[in-house]
Amino acid sequence: MISEEELRKRLKNSEDRFVERKSQGVSAEDICKTMVAFTNSLPDGQEGVLFIGISDRGDLAGVDNPDKLQKSIRKLAEGRCYPEISVQCQVLNESGVAIVCVTVFSSRDKPHFAAPAYVRIGSESVAASREKFEELITSRNDKARQILQYRDENTTVLIDLPSHYSQRDSMRFRCKVKDCNPHYATFSEEVGGNIHSVNLDNAGIKWEGQMNMPLIVECRR
Repeated sequence: MISEEELRKRLKNSEDRFVERKSQGVSAEDICKTMVAFTNSLPDGQEGVLFIGISDRGDLAGVDNPDKLQKSIRKLAEGRCYPEISVQCQVLNESGVAIVCVTVFSSRDKPHFAAPAYVRIGSESVAASREKFEELITSRNDKARQILQYRDENTTVLIDLPSHYSQRDSMRFRCKVKDCNPHYATFSEEVGGNIHSVNLDNAGIKWEGQMNMPLIVECRR
């Protein structure tokens, strides 16, 4: 939590990358927009502060019900921002008025959005789960998108991995796709269940005609 002394210093500063000022009547959409912009842009370990109850020029007007506003902001950070954003709300009494200070923390879950992504489940459009949201980000990678499709279709794939014993040989395994992120895919052998990991930067996806299945080849580095 930022100390009151530090908040007062920032309150007097002009708006910049780490300070934003809003009047009491700011909309929920604008609050979400500011929190998302902060958390997507902040360097690790840095905080941004949204002051509510002060104009762009620095005129102090305060807010009428700071407790209610703080509760609303926490709900927005947890329910309207996706993935949820970590914030800390404080009230600063300055010149006889209450200023709500919203500290927004840097995030390793970026990018964040001001609303969830939606996907189709059966005949309904529903908010994507955190896991599904991360898959959507992963699917920007062409290789990852194809491998995730194999997983969703429960397709048997053939993976070709460099041998640990010979520079010339490789080993092949019939597998199911277990998981995939932008960097690695993991596979489970159909027989035995052994797990293998493939670095997507070094992988190619082909079609094995004789066995009539996808072939994922990891080349030597």
